[in-house]
Amino acid sequence: EDLFAMAASLASPNEKGTIDQIVDAAYEVAASSSGANLGTALHRFAERIDDGEKDVEVPAKWRADVAAYLDTMRKYHVEVLDSFTERILVNKTIDVAGTCDRFLTRPDWSKPRVGDLKTGKNVVEKMDEIAGQLDIYANATHWYDPVTKTLHEMPDVDKEVGIVMHLPVGRSMCTLYEVNIAAGWEAVQREIANRDYRKRKDLCVPLSAWEQASTKPDEPVAD
Repeated sequence: EDLFAMAASLASPNEKGTIDQIVDAAYEVAASSSGANLGTALHRFAERIDDGEKDVEVPAKWRADVAAYLDTMRKYHVEVLDSFTERILVNKTIDVAGTCDRFLTRPDWSKPRVGDLKTGKNVVEKMDEIAGQLDIYANATHWYDPVTKTLHEMPDVDKEVGIVMHLPVGRSMCTLYEVNIAAGWEAVQREIANRDYRKRKDLCVPLSAWEQASTKPDEPVAD
């Protein structure tokens, strides 16, 4: 059923790579990736709707999940910034790039906020990692257009607070969290330090040959 959900979430059967992914997953005997596949499908349904696509056909079993997402966003007056869904963001300062799910707005926010849709069972216990992820997005220097293959200046977004939309698969509920992404910079610094350490090339050198100094026979050997 998870593969069916993924296939149903596609706008076209010709979407590059996705059909191959579904076919490969269909060969799996175990259902170990079922939860991840359902999460991917929910992501895709929500993305298509947020992009303004009309008449997105969501299979009956997951309509309640998608409806919960849409109802919660409306309840809290949170809207998706046009053309900023699944944007590739580039942070040249730390040489990192990633895909940000959403840029979000609300009437009482002075700036758009970066948003991330999570479909796992529990996000609160992973919020330290998520805060770092959103911090990287919020401090990105550019966004990348894969169609034109060009970089564009990053819009001015909130660098203090981000949003997580938690939509656990099969729960028919959605919770919005404000995330202290400024604090997430601490986690980012640790990751950067670990990355830079792993890149170091000066941690070892070949062992040099050792030659014992020869002693002349007629010279006394010192104690």
